Amino acid sequence: MTQVFDDKGKVVPVTILDFSECKVVKGQKKSGTYLTIGTKKKPGKTEVGKYGEGNVPEFSIKVTPEVENIDELVAGDALNITSISKGKGFAGVIRMWKFKGGKRTHGQSDRQRHPGSIGAGTTTGRVFKGLKMAQRKGGENVTIRNVKVIEVDTENKLLTVAGSIPGTYNSIIRIVKK
Repeated sequence: MTQVFDDKGKVVPVTILDFSECKVVKGQKKSGTYLTIGTKKKPGKTEVGKYGEGNVPEFSIKVTPEVENIDELVAGDALNITSISKGKGFAGVIRMWKFKGGKRTHGQSDRQRHPGSIGAGTTTGRVFKGLKMAQRKGGENVTIRNVKVIEVDTENKLLTVAGSIPGTYNSIIRIVKK
């Protein structure tokens, strides 16, 4: 991320997306058109049959013929950007769900950051689905809608969009034009 100035002199936070490693590969035997990144060192036989020898990518997305590059985007377009968000590890109930925690006095030395009782009593005799408990946080698909295109640099294959997008550096994103 960085920042740029708009025509009114206001600072706009932006993210610069690099498409220099992406290439369009026509699949063998009518398998379609793919936007690919990288090249596999040890491809399988079915992948070689699909892409051809030496063209098997690390990652590919099947695209329609009209969405093959960023040349068709202009400043002001609205995009939907999807990626996997940053993983934040295993989180307890206080960090995950903003629970208050237990007492800090009267001998409760080991129950301060625990959820407390989770059962509903003897009537149900079970724990209901969807109960707020400790779990992994982040690392899930996130879509940000209506992201505005600020600038398109077709020579260097760079796309500048307003605001932040999900994911980390070098993560793979999916861009859909609205």
